[in-house]
Amino acid sequence: MPKPCMGHRGSSPENRTLKETTIVQDQIAEYRSSMDSISEFLQEECAISFEHSCTATQLYTAYRTWCVSIGKRAKTKTAFKRVLSDE
Repeated sequence: MPKPCMGHRGSSPENRTLKETTIVQDQIAEYRSSMDSISEFLQEECAISFEHSCTATQLYTAYRTWCVSIGKRAKTKTAFKRVLSDE
């Protein structure tokens, strides 16, 4: 016969979920941003200007080269394209 589960005395169904605080949400966003090599590349290595242009292939090649130079694994072309369309 299975043993009954015991919960916290004051627990109720509506109190069983944890809510993220603003600090936790900010830290998660910062972590995701730091793990996102595409956004990091765009912020650190790219100048957005009407005076400059390049093809998507040139930009992706530069991104891959940059990743190798800093020891990060490059994301796929599909992921790169998705981030660019979101930016």
